Amino acid sequence: MITKEEFEELKRTINEEPEEEEERELYKIELNKEELEKRYIRRGQTIKQIAKMYNHIPAYIKLKLEEYGIPLRSTDTIWWKENKEGYITIHIDGKSYAEHRYIYEQVYGPIPKGWLVHHLNGIKNDNWPENVCAMSRTKHGIDQLFPAFEKRIVGLEKEVEQLNELVQSYEDYIYKTPT
Repeated sequence: MITKEEFEELKRTINEEPEEEEERELYKIELNKEELEKRYIRRGQTIKQIAKMYNHIPAYIKLKLEEYGIPLRSTDTIWWKENKEGYITIHIDGKSYAEHRYIYEQVYGPIPKGWLVHHLNGIKNDNWPENVCAMSRTKHGIDQLFPAFEKRIVGLEKEVEQLNELVQSYEDYIYKTPT
């Protein structure tokens, strides 16, 4: 599992400007098959990185890769959408997966036969590994989850109360009449 720090470092690396003078000047070079092969295959750059260098959108780079017959890496053939029930479906190399189930299996291993993957906070598109757990259909029933929901509600009510007190003290400070 990737940590938030590793994720931020990866994001920073992808978004950082090229350091080599040659790469800074790439926008002046015509986008051709040889350049795409060099960047995408030999250097392993992502479609997003190449698009940024050439001042294009990623979809255009993907179109050019396909046009030149350059095979896409599996990481560049992933897309997702949210269904009408609020769950996210991801599509990887032509196969569809419920994202919460896919995430669970990647992090924790196979889902036991007949079990469901549950979102602990009740938000169907919140698929962080910390928010999904596998449970039997019996345990998934609302009667079994009621104590967890009740605990969460009590916690949220306390947060609201603290926020209201903070707002009140701020208003008292702001609107305090000078003596």
